[in-house]
Amino acid sequence: MVPTYQGAKPIDFISLQTFLHVGYLNGIFGYPWLNVVFWTLATEFQFYLLICVVYGAVGNRSVKILLGVHAAMLLASFATDTMTSIFKYLALFSTGIAAFQYRAGPIRSQLFVFIMGASTLVIASIHGGPVAFVTFITGATIAWGYALVVRSPY
Repeated sequence: MVPTYQGAKPIDFISLQTFLHVGYLNGIFGYPWLNVVFWTLATEFQFYLLICVVYGAVGNRSVKILLGVHAAMLLASFATDTMTSIFKYLALFSTGIAAFQYRAGPIRSQLFVFIMGASTLVIASIHGGPVAFVTFITGATIAWGYALVVRSPY
């Protein structure tokens, strides 16, 4: 170890903690990450698994089904207080999915605005105003910003 190193003591790389990283399970089992930012990969991994399960509903073009999916995501955001669970971040993901669905065509402006408003309220109540504001601006930019910057000379 370098004498001036001020961080945590290096861990034994042949351990349960290391093994749990393979499935991004450290947060669930209460073990620290090898690198603290790995928690984001665990949340992303859970998101991909969840999308595999609900892809048919998310990719559906029925407004009722899409509205139901977004409502379920927003309600599930309140399911746990654990920050290592995908559920705490579903409202943020709902905003991104809605922006894509608006751009791709399954939802129209009124439904997009409704989902954005509901998502923003849920995000503000769980993560605070600054996170809600940034998420709203990002979703709106994805949905409507292309009209401002993409100009075809033809």
